[in-house]
Amino acid sequence: MNRSSNANFWLVNFFILSVGVRSQLTPDFYKTTCPDLYRIVRREVQKALKYEMRMGASLLRLHFHDCFVNGCDGSILLDGDQDSEKFATPNLNSARGFEVIDTIKSSVERACSGAVSCADILAIAARDSVLLSGGPFWYVQLGRRDGLISNGTLANLAIPSPFDTLDTIISKFNDVGLDLKDVVTLSGAHTTGRARCTFFSNRLFNSSGTEAPDSTIETTMLTEYCKICAYKTVMRTQPVC
Repeated sequence: MNRSSNANFWLVNFFILSVGVRSQLTPDFYKTTCPDLYRIVRREVQKALKYEMRMGASLLRLHFHDCFVNGCDGSILLDGDQDSEKFATPNLNSARGFEVIDTIKSSVERACSGAVSCADILAIAARDSVLLSGGPFWYVQLGRRDGLISNGTLANLAIPSPFDTLDTIISKFNDVGLDLKDVVTLSGAHTTGRARCTFFSNRLFNSSGTEAPDSTIETTMLTEYCKICAYKTVMRTQPVC
């Protein structure tokens, strides 16, 4: 199995074997109650990506953050008070794609009212967003029930932070039944999205307080990121690399 196949295998396994998936789930759960479900979701995700290609990464991230808090139950979609998952630090002003899921849900409801959970819609949309962005296909296990509680406090504790150490990130993945290969695979999924300069600009301009770039960053990548982030960070107004 080559490197690409390995990456695909572990990305698929994350959503099949990990958080919140139980043995009674099946890809055919809605075969009789909503036979056009997959087609409807695929169509709406295609529309969303055609309008904004970045939305594919946003839908994957939305599902990822949902799954790390009490399983893949759609609780990140719930509106609530300041302690809901939407207001948690990893999601506030950064979690995106809620309106796309709302649109998909409306289309599904018109075809088969009251049959499909929001949690399952989000899971399918995440898969399709990866597939339509050039990534792998996997069978989505369906039959989830929607969560009724959105826990922002748990989201702050459970969802990996860009400021966490590698050991902490691995530990958080282990807490939900995932391992180092899953860490690498989901980190690699960021290649389809966008990262904020704020989260890594210290490595470009002031690594470990040295007023210099991180010497371990590949030269071409360093030059490119310095150009992109030089005027988007409050750390300095001119690049030093």
